[in-house]
Amino acid sequence: VEGGVKIETSASKLFYENTLKDIKETFTKTEFPTLLKQAVITDDEGAEYKYDTLIRNPDGLYPTFGTPGDLESPILYLKDPTAPITIEINFNKEINFSTVRGKEFEILGKKYTISDSTTEVTADKLTLYSTALDQTFTAGTAATTVTVGGKDITVEVIGVKTGGDTGATIKVNGETKQVETGHSYTIGGEKIYVKDIMAYDQPVGGGAVRLFVGSDKIELENSTIVKKITSTGSVDIDGVEYTGDADFEALSQMKFTITPSNFDPEVEYVTDELVEPLFGAFKYQFTGATPAFGSTDRGTIKIQPDGTTKVKLVFTDRDGNAVSVSPIKYNSTAFDYKIGTETLHITDENIAVDDYFIMNVDGYSYILQLKKIDTTPDEVTLKNVVTGESLVKTYSGELVTYSFHGVEVTFNVTTVLNLNDSDANIEPVFYTKDGASITMGLLNSTNVSGKDSAVITVGEADASWISYSAAAKIANGTVATTWTYDEDDTKVISSKPGVAAEQFGDTNKYAGVTDFGTYVTHDTDSDITELKYYYEITSYGVYLAPTGATTTTTGGDTYQRVVPIAVG
Repeated sequence: VEGGVKIETSASKLFYENTLKDIKETFTKTEFPTLLKQAVITDDEGAEYKYDTLIRNPDGLYPTFGTPGDLESPILYLKDPTAPITIEINFNKEINFSTVRGKEFEILGKKYTISDSTTEVTADKLTLYSTALDQTFTAGTAATTVTVGGKDITVEVIGVKTGGDTGATIKVNGETKQVETGHSYTIGGEKIYVKDIMAYDQPVGGGAVRLFVGSDKIELENSTIVKKITSTGSVDIDGVEYTGDADFEALSQMKFTITPSNFDPEVEYVTDELVEPLFGAFKYQFTGATPAFGSTDRGTIKIQPDGTTKVKLVFTDRDGNAVSVSPIKYNSTAFDYKIGTETLHITDENIAVDDYFIMNVDGYSYILQLKKIDTTPDEVTLKNVVTGESLVKTYSGELVTYSFHGVEVTFNVTTVLNLNDSDANIEPVFYTKDGASITMGLLNSTNVSGKDSAVITVGEADASWISYSAAAKIANGTVATTWTYDEDDTKVISSKPGVAAEQFGDTNKYAGVTDFGTYVTHDTDSDITELKYYYEITSYGVYLAPTGATTTTTGGDTYQRVVPIAVG
């Protein structure tokens, strides 16, 4: 986000359901030397009142996934905070605003004028004027056309009073009115604030008037909703209260509290940013997950039916091979470990010819089939099911040794094969390219003799060779699906993972995000579960930025756009 500061520190990134305040409590002039610069108000006696502005992040504003408000489909969004955003203005010494009427007051890079009126600046009330156009108009000259907010406005000074009273007659958009310094008027449908009137001795009626054209007025009173008065009338700024020092004639701190959930309900959802509504000077911008849920940097695991009786796993192994294997099969009354019609071994006991086994060596997973044990010559032939490669080795006595990624693995050979090596394991576990584990388990219910269900559990960043930088913040977890056989529909079916709790409209597709950052979808029609995972904990991009900042995104998939923020 151009000109923005990401909410993170050298020690902490923003993770799932971490609040912004947990990561970074305040922003000051250090991060925003222009927006939050130190400024000064000088009174007529030359006394200076310096002040610093800071922004406090809210407690409770955090990235989450769900269906907020009246949305029909889940999104990644920022949860409405339980506490407000706070803008603080701290003076170096106590200030009496009655002594600085008419002076300039800069807030968040925007210039305001403190009202000249004694009724608009009191101990209980402070009135500030902003302006779209600050211009001086001279009496006796032709009407001047100015453009404010894309609209043409004609302004003419008819005359200026001389003598004891300072006033003027002006015409705006054809309407004429007498005006005085320090007052605001609606003339010709436009809000006008009279900043200054300068009378000339000659000619009679000569002079000039400094006007704020298109001027808005902000009224502050303690512990009340801030009001903004425009040419269309007075408007309460929902969700914005002044909560600073109550006495504007003896003030050390100004404070504005902004509660997004109290904004106008017509602006319940913000497309990609949350704009501070009082001064309109800064915004929170949400840029989504890193890496994005659809990024090719993430691995993909699919758990799905294969026909009516088998469960298929689709993933990429540590060698980068695409794996598609169906290791679990329902056989009339129970689930078994099988590939096709042959047994899949999950321990190292008595692997017969044509049987399969899963072997893990130093974080690499192999699906192997024992093809032959020959005695003339003394050879063992294994087949790598994923690559199709035949692995032929000569055995001596009753031992045969294979090499997998530089690790020698020894088996006992008779008429069957048994693992005889502590450097490898035969187990019902696969490890993926980015270090996720896929563990299979068969279960039987009470009074059921066979295994009447199968459980596939994916462990995030579970491989021993994976280390991630933020384990102390959010631990890696698991995502599980349970498979049973539906006797009525005569097919294997899957449970929906608990994390995939958010429904897409009235479809049968659900989704969710784990604390670690795995994006999980499940379709209850097809019984397909898909996981988009990464070997490190996912962080989320939230920036504080000036309102005019733009966001640059890369990548073409739907997940890599700027993600909507929903408030509420």
